[in-house]
Amino acid sequence: MSILDKIIKGGLYLVAFLVPIFFLPVTVSPVGLNKQLILGFLGLGCLDLWLIKVFLEGKLRLNLSKTSILALVFILLLAASTGLSQARNISFWGSASEPDTLFNFLLFGLVFFLFSNLLSNRQEVLRAMSAFLASSAILSLFFLIQAVLKKPIFPWDFSRFITFNPIGTVQALGLFLGGAFAVSMALFFLKIGKIKKKWALALVALLNIFLFLSVAIINYWPIWLAIALCLVIIMAEMSKSIDSSFGRREMKKFIFPALLLIISFVFAIIKPSIQNFVVIAPEANPSLRLTLDIAVKTLKESIKNLFFGSGPATWVNQFSLYRWPILNSTDFWQVRFSQGASILSTFLATAGVLGCVSAILMIGYFALKGLKSVFKQSEHLDYVELMSFIGSFYFFLLWFLYPLNFTLCFAGFLMLGLWLAVKQEKISEFSFQQSPQKAFLTMMACAVLVIGSCVGLWKISRNYRGAISYAQGLELIYQENPDLDAAIQKISQAISFAPRDIYLRDLSEVFLMKINQIINSEELSNEAKREMFQQAMSNMETAIMSAQEIYPQNSQNWFQSGKIYESLLVLGVENAEESAIANYKKAKELDPQNSQITLNMGGIYKFLAQKAKGQMGSEEKDLDIEGLERVYRENFDLALENLKESIALKPNLSFGYFYIAQLYEIDGDKEMALAYYDALLRLEPNNQELIDRIQELREGAEGI
Repeated sequence: MSILDKIIKGGLYLVAFLVPIFFLPVTVSPVGLNKQLILGFLGLGCLDLWLIKVFLEGKLRLNLSKTSILALVFILLLAASTGLSQARNISFWGSASEPDTLFNFLLFGLVFFLFSNLLSNRQEVLRAMSAFLASSAILSLFFLIQAVLKKPIFPWDFSRFITFNPIGTVQALGLFLGGAFAVSMALFFLKIGKIKKKWALALVALLNIFLFLSVAIINYWPIWLAIALCLVIIMAEMSKSIDSSFGRREMKKFIFPALLLIISFVFAIIKPSIQNFVVIAPEANPSLRLTLDIAVKTLKESIKNLFFGSGPATWVNQFSLYRWPILNSTDFWQVRFSQGASILSTFLATAGVLGCVSAILMIGYFALKGLKSVFKQSEHLDYVELMSFIGSFYFFLLWFLYPLNFTLCFAGFLMLGLWLAVKQEKISEFSFQQSPQKAFLTMMACAVLVIGSCVGLWKISRNYRGAISYAQGLELIYQENPDLDAAIQKISQAISFAPRDIYLRDLSEVFLMKINQIINSEELSNEAKREMFQQAMSNMETAIMSAQEIYPQNSQNWFQSGKIYESLLVLGVENAEESAIANYKKAKELDPQNSQITLNMGGIYKFLAQKAKGQMGSEEKDLDIEGLERVYRENFDLALENLKESIALKPNLSFGYFYIAQLYEIDGDKEMALAYYDALLRLEPNNQELIDRIQELREGAEGI
């Protein structure tokens, strides 16, 4: 084996080991973005080295199995969906570390390609599998230590909870460790009598114990279901050893896996509650029914959406557009879910029928081919092949059960690549040494791929540098004595590296804070205040308008703009109310069930009505009372309309009742004001200020 070959394969083993456990505390997204960074650098680095190796050797070796072709078709359809998306840049790179971007799937596809083509024998596959299991053991050990000690291991603020882990949520960690447990069980049950070294047997047994304890503590039913199905496959392979000489000793080998199978099915079907060592909050995800309803409505939007969907990483927009009003009655009424109930149900909306069907075909073909080998009695599978098949089967089964998670998706494509590497099917070799034309085309193809990988590495680096600057800017804002000027500089730097709408939204918010700081300053002269105010306001408007240009489908950008102009309205900025209302209306189009939008619009109309009422009662001469009365009545009616809509969307929205009561007070209708104050009191029965106000109004009404 050449030195270049050793470096490439060493890099692949590092990928299998590092990606699951890797995270850094320097960005707002310490898990997802950092995993993308390490996978991008290692994966693209291995690709470049392999291309150099191909060029030097003058030959190309590729795995052209049907599974590889179906995986390629799936990636190409995601690329087509991205190209047709109204938010192409978001679908490709993402806006806020979404896991389902096209770029992430290109990385997953690269993992599949590298492991299926560059590992050429079972020993190399076993080394990669061992690296993966070692990474899983570290994750399990960290989780168990935190669970026993009941305190976090890591010192950073984001990791102060004992449930923090480098995979994501606790449920995602459980699913990952469950997959490692399934793979480790295949090794243990098939090799238990053949592992001659006691330390190796003890190590495998200890790994299984750690993984099982972690899974049992997390106790999430999809883990048990997936493990149970994997145990059926393992026992089916074990049963091939049964023959006429099969005795009690051989029968004992089935006792433990059968017991685990019973336990797994019981916990998966009955879902019994057990006392956990740690308090694990249930994970909130949209229901399958809601996810499918959103998908159907998305597909009906256009022919393009029917076949290709709204585009990767855009499910949050479809959720905002089509979510059910009943969610406003829950604690998650302001949560914008970026994923549906499962990967495939999310794909139905974002990748369309073609993308979803291609994913199912890829998974289905692989599963049927693998299961056919398992249940074929005349064929004994090598334990490494079974381990890789079990891992692939487990992690792709999660596509039907759980939302997309970066590490879980990575693990699925990794295992699928290892499975094909063991099988060595449809291996084709191409030599271009004897043909100048082939040599030229191969060199051009290699050059294009190297250039593409270099561009990818450069873009990853810039995105990551921007994420670091953004995190530093937020830290400057939220420290005890905020340094707004330094925060503006850092976030602006982040935007120069990676123009993201979330960066621009937050920058506009910092400029608004700067405006308030300027107004309240006692050291600045009026002239200096005026100049700095105008400059800050101009910068603020530029920032939020840039966010809208980058991602116009995101309702948050329009809502933030509405909030900004609403704040300027209070400061007396001319025509601020028109801009605020216009932006809120656009936000409402994109998020029609958001009661906060109509509440804010109602608040603006209420402010304008109150202002007109106050002018009508002033002692100024030459007042157009009739015009002011018309302005008052128009704004009163609009305020009432929007506020009533807000409480219709969210019946327990306290501020809605409070604003309506105040509005009727302004209008002099104390009876209606009392009615809404009473309704508010039912929501806040211990609000003493409200009780006093109701008492005061009733006494005033009785006096009349």
